Amino acid sequence: MAGEVSIKYYNEPLPENFVSNSSGYCSVNYSLFLKGDVPIKSFSWEPQANININYIGKQFNQLNAIVSFEVLSNLITSPNLTFTFNITDDNFKTYNTTRTIYCIKLDQYGPTKQYLLEPKNYQLSFNEIVRKSSNTGKINGGIMVVEYKSDMPSLLKSLSDNVGLESSIKLLGNKKTSKLYEISNYTPMVNYFFDTTLVSYEWGEILISPFEGNSGIQVKYGEFIILMQPQPATSAIGFYTIKYSKFADEKKVLFSSQNIYVYPVLSDSDFNVTYLFYFNEDGKAESTLSFGTSTIPIFSSKIQITTRNYSEGKEMGLLFQDSIMNITPKGFTAVFSRVPLLPQYPIQLTYPNGFKRKLWFNQYPFSLKNGYGKGPENIYEIVFTAKLSKYSKGQHVYIFNSTSYSSINVIPNGLVDDSPPQVLMVQSFNIGSGGGGMKLDIQMTITDDISGFSAFVCLDTNEIIFDYKNLISGGTIYNGVYSFIYDYGFTPICEKSAFLDFAGNSLEQNQSFLDLIISNNSSNLFSIDLPITAPKTLSDFDQFYFEFNNINLTNQGFYNTLYFKFKGDNNNNSNNNDPNYCIKFRLAISEGWPNPMDYYSIWDNDLQLYKIQFYLPPNLLNIDVLYYIYLGLDYDTQYSTSHFQSWLNTTNVTLSVYSNIGDMMPPLVKALDCQIDDLDNQTIKRTLTWILQIVDQYNGFDYGELTIMGSVDFIPWNFILSSRGRNPLSDIYKFNISIPPFSRSQIYYITHIKLVDKNGIFSEYNYNKPQVFPIIDPLVQVILRSYSVVGDQSYSDTLPSLVGFEFTPSSLDVGGSDSSRAVTFTIKTKDILGIRADVKPTIYLGDTFLNYESIPVKQDGIFDSKTNITTFTVSSIIPYGFGYPEGILLNIFGIQSSHGTFQGFSSLDLENSSFNYSIKTPTFSVNTKLISYLPISNSSSQLTIFGRSLNALNSPSFDIIILDDNGKTVFENNPFSLISSSVVIITIIPTNHSFRVDLLDSKIKIDSITVVPYFNYWISNPISPTTSPTTTPTATPTTTPTTTPTATPTTTPTATPTTTPTTTPTATSTTSPTATPTTSPTTTPTTTPTTTPTTTPTTTPTTTPTETPTNPPQICGGNPQCGGETKGKCVNGVGCVCISPWIGSECQSKIITIPPPAINPTEPTQNLTLDSTGTNEFTLVSLVSLISLRELNFNNQLVRSFRFDKWKLISNTSTDSYYITDILDSNNNNNNNNSIICSVNVSTIWYQTLTDIEFAGQKLTMNPSTLKYNINITSFPFKNELNTLQLVMSATAQSSSSNDDQCSSNEFGDTTSDDNSNYLQLSVNQHSLYGRFIKRGIVDNQIRSIGNEVLTDLSSENSYYISQSYIGINIPNYKQSIQLDPDFSVLLDQTSASSICDERKSKLSKGAIIGIAIGCAAFTIITAALILIALKNKYFFRSMELKVIKLVVTKK
Repeated sequence: MAGEVSIKYYNEPLPENFVSNSSGYCSVNYSLFLKGDVPIKSFSWEPQANININYIGKQFNQLNAIVSFEVLSNLITSPNLTFTFNITDDNFKTYNTTRTIYCIKLDQYGPTKQYLLEPKNYQLSFNEIVRKSSNTGKINGGIMVVEYKSDMPSLLKSLSDNVGLESSIKLLGNKKTSKLYEISNYTPMVNYFFDTTLVSYEWGEILISPFEGNSGIQVKYGEFIILMQPQPATSAIGFYTIKYSKFADEKKVLFSSQNIYVYPVLSDSDFNVTYLFYFNEDGKAESTLSFGTSTIPIFSSKIQITTRNYSEGKEMGLLFQDSIMNITPKGFTAVFSRVPLLPQYPIQLTYPNGFKRKLWFNQYPFSLKNGYGKGPENIYEIVFTAKLSKYSKGQHVYIFNSTSYSSINVIPNGLVDDSPPQVLMVQSFNIGSGGGGMKLDIQMTITDDISGFSAFVCLDTNEIIFDYKNLISGGTIYNGVYSFIYDYGFTPICEKSAFLDFAGNSLEQNQSFLDLIISNNSSNLFSIDLPITAPKTLSDFDQFYFEFNNINLTNQGFYNTLYFKFKGDNNNNSNNNDPNYCIKFRLAISEGWPNPMDYYSIWDNDLQLYKIQFYLPPNLLNIDVLYYIYLGLDYDTQYSTSHFQSWLNTTNVTLSVYSNIGDMMPPLVKALDCQIDDLDNQTIKRTLTWILQIVDQYNGFDYGELTIMGSVDFIPWNFILSSRGRNPLSDIYKFNISIPPFSRSQIYYITHIKLVDKNGIFSEYNYNKPQVFPIIDPLVQVILRSYSVVGDQSYSDTLPSLVGFEFTPSSLDVGGSDSSRAVTFTIKTKDILGIRADVKPTIYLGDTFLNYESIPVKQDGIFDSKTNITTFTVSSIIPYGFGYPEGILLNIFGIQSSHGTFQGFSSLDLENSSFNYSIKTPTFSVNTKLISYLPISNSSSQLTIFGRSLNALNSPSFDIIILDDNGKTVFENNPFSLISSSVVIITIIPTNHSFRVDLLDSKIKIDSITVVPYFNYWISNPISPTTSPTTTPTATPTTTPTTTPTATPTTTPTATPTTTPTTTPTATSTTSPTATPTTSPTTTPTTTPTTTPTTTPTTTPTTTPTETPTNPPQICGGNPQCGGETKGKCVNGVGCVCISPWIGSECQSKIITIPPPAINPTEPTQNLTLDSTGTNEFTLVSLVSLISLRELNFNNQLVRSFRFDKWKLISNTSTDSYYITDILDSNNNNNNNNSIICSVNVSTIWYQTLTDIEFAGQKLTMNPSTLKYNINITSFPFKNELNTLQLVMSATAQSSSSNDDQCSSNEFGDTTSDDNSNYLQLSVNQHSLYGRFIKRGIVDNQIRSIGNEVLTDLSSENSYYISQSYIGINIPNYKQSIQLDPDFSVLLDQTSASSICDERKSKLSKGAIIGIAIGCAAFTIITAALILIALKNKYFFRSMELKVIKLVVTKK
């Protein structure tokens, strides 16, 4: 329809709506939404004979007109009739559109030749849909898309064929408008391998062809490798490998199975492909898997497992108590006996209106009331209190399991409310398609006189769509306007919804929400702003192609773009490509990929095309990528790769990728062990250590999470795993659990573990829950999942008691600012055996919809020995609007005794114990607030922010504060457009940095929100959409990485590193761009490390780092902060960044220029000396030494140690030197000569001026007077491949001042100068030796992370005038060589050291002590040397430490 009036939306009837009743009559409802530039005046139709139209609702004389009507017809006079709707505007201009009405009998339709189905491709090949197999119990065939070629309504339900393929058919696309069907083929024959087959249907024939022949395919096959499973189980996992002559053969194999998933997970450059088969069918114990090529079966084997009953024994009873609270009618208690862990199923409450809510009990410590031992049996009680409104009425049904349920008739407390809410007005404001989807701000005026509006809910899914907290300023729950953001493009249809009030009355809607707001049958004012579009299907696509194809993903990710457009809309002869229209692209990769990613289309105005930019992760196998398309307004249908291949019949729809090494396997635990010190001694504090070896062959493990829980105390031990500073391909991780004295015997279970690799592929396991495809259990290779700890065998039935519970304030405005919603809680507890102060309780807040918000206590309790009372305190902000208007119920759970008994208190228990159990919430003032924003790229200039009551301000303005490396930049009064009271669009300057948006009213700050842009990696390429690929790429071979285990740090890093592609992908463009396409992900430096002096052997890394060490964000300290503007600045996410010559965590230390140290002719020990200045006789003597090389096992225990005893000076100048030493093996007795284990080469260079250098791909700034070491170690013969090396260095700072009022200190931590290093600062009398230890090195010609730590197992000397530390540089297991690069400087501190100070007033002078110490040291060294000479041919000291004995006399 052309002109100034358009049909914005029409509610088309379903095909089944045209079916007549038993009397031969049909009734069809239509809803039309009309939008014009001038008001709509009238509406009519023709012909009017033989048809009756009844108005349901109409609105004229406004720009937006709504017409709803019913069409009545019959089989005899109007079995099909085309009629025309006429629309006239105020200028008397007429527009029209046509519809055809049918009235048909259902028995006329079925699988007959009357159905004309036309495929685009008459030859069907079995693609990835076959090779992935299925768990349907049948063999999956191909998927075919056909079109229904008739104007009659399509009611086809089934198909039959001539070969027994058991074809199924279903409508594909929007059920109101689509004419496409999907046909799927199956066979029940397990070993059936398809030959070329002609399949005949009643409507035509389809040729089904097999894969190409099996020429050149080599199969390396033995038996199935089924991984050990804890029995009983519901899944089995195994692997087998196939060797191909070329990657192309991989797509020729065919898998057929029953109840088994099969997909490739690993491949290498020798064309070996490892497949994972996954048997996952609840209740099934046996399945068959077959493999073959073309028509030749190769093997067939059965898999058997024992099914598992997850009910864990008897069903647990739920006892419904009769206690009644004033505002909460019922409390409920469940008593559990001999339960290994918390139950994994919920209680369900069904309200009288049919709305259901669930409450889960598996989140410790929620609901745990009593826990104690009664002889050998453990008794647990679970309790919760259901909060119902005082207006609630009718039957409420509580169901726990098949035997535990209760129906309760609730009588209202006070006024009776029998009337549901009323909807008076609906308005909408179009936000557009930014951020993924087609969004409206829907604003509805709702009234409810007595109890107040509560929520708008979907009764189909039992979800709350919006509730009273969406109230706009100026209204109340009795009469107010509610605003919420609605995505009408991708929100699933809710066929049955309801407006509820607090009394439970419901205004039900038996239509979708979009139909509700458009075709409402009242005469109230509706203002709906929808785009000119209708649901689309596959047949609407005009162009569809990927910018690049046949992409090499070997060790690199790739950014690609999908382009498409639609055909013109034949109904109104206008362009069908609305810029506001949006589709969702789900990158599923394969059926075995656990985490699909969603991307959304945007309109490219220059190209006049839609485009979707997406990222392909590295190391995918040789596959055609699986993707799904969701067309906006078509809520029910996802179109897969197979649909596009079948219907569009072009190679452009297939996205192919390959890798020389492929990894689609998640990280797995290869080995697991538990160790406990003093196993049988429960009278002391013990430590239970869990040791896990985590492997990931190519991508590398990234991060994970682990939860271990005791079966008696239910305390969860949560750990964060990270590969930062470790070997991501294989490494050992240790986790410690502290067991208090006299703890009860219990079993510790792994209840949850999730491991994620650097591509986002993850494995996950949850206790007592079956595995669901495609999530793989990370523990499939290990048996141990629990560990029993023997403790105190005595049992106690005494429980901790609550002696005090207070909170302030007791009444809140839950709609006010954060500060006005702050509450402080104080909990006082005691127990005969004592309270565990380290196990913190949790307070739970409850509202009327079984919502619970947790407030965990974060600090240990404080014990009062006089009263035996332990006090816990916590402050928190109550969530916005929570509990209004009838108060918040309070519950306390998780109070633990030292003997493992625990106690909790529900609201009912608190009331019975005379404690206050509720926070009053009488006020809900709605204030203006910024809530969230649409994702924004670093190249975007439009920011969409969602807020609350944005239109309530008198003079609003927005300031942008960019937070970058230079501090902050403020842009005031940025242009903005207020779309509605909830949405504002602000014009900004594109930036790569985070920025803050301040909302002001008359220049007074009201609120702020921080925005973090995502980096837009794509560069726009104007592309001609009609070209096709002309060349086929060849793979670029790369070296397959080898597994190099490293040792285990004693602590678990918490930071989660991120990785980005580091090389340029290889791909074939499917188009001819007019500009050079660029894929530019964030790069990691790849330049060759530079070391000095030039005489030092250097190593050039050939690859980029496997992971980049990054220091965690640090708090900017100092007074003034960071030393003030002239010394440093605070950078968000980094810390203090100092301005040279200032340095340190707070920029309070100044670099001092000193003369170069004298070259030591015997060893690379350097003396950095600061001479006396002024009248203060002070000299700082700083010594830096290399001490030893230590081999450690995976438990960080010493295996052997080699002390550096003899160095050879190879060359030197006044500023640099080069040394070498050989590490000898004392166990080699060949001719009494020790063989060389490895060599250590050390060079030093002195930087007199500020100089920038580069090491391991990282820029480093050498400050004036900096001594830099370059350390190279050759190949080392490790005793075990899990062992690591540790290079031990010593640093000492010593004062020679005669003053006694001095202090010394040492400090170790992370630098803040963006060099991602550790620092060591040894301070004496406001002077320091400052050492920097870089967190990366060159290991086996690769840049790798290196760990540094202060060694506490070596004896160091620290006093008020001496500060000494030993530093261990942790080196991963390696094969060829390593290279390290620490450096040292001398500083002047602005703050005094305060660790160790001299308080003695009568003693030997310090100069005397130093003189005696040096003399004794010289004597001891000479003596030791003579002993070594005498014992040279008999003994070899593997590790020797010389300790000086000092003589102290009374000071004269």
